[in-house]
Amino acid sequence: MEGYCLKCKQTREMKDLKYVKTANGRTMAKGICPVSGTTINKFLSKAEAEKVTHLTEAHKPKDAKPEPKKTEAKAEVKPKAKADVKPKAKAEKAK
Repeated sequence: MEGYCLKCKQTREMKDLKYVKTANGRTMAKGICPVSGTTINKFLSKAEAEKVTHLTEAHKPKDAKPEPKKTEAKAEVKPKAKADVKPKAKAEKAK
């Protein structure tokens, strides 16, 4: 499969090609440029993605521990701002 190498600025045939499913569900081909050695990524169309039989999950190491459950944080009580609090002397004169 061909992809565009950003370093060479040309379309190159990828070597060590892998198909990866991203975190948002899209499928992409990932390979290495044979000339410059940089990584080439190419997002696949839905039709191309249906033809792919072997996918790997991106950004998830195999020996990763499951994430702990998040507990709900208690709401913090904010003190009133000085502008909201009227001095007693001014409050009595206003009456």
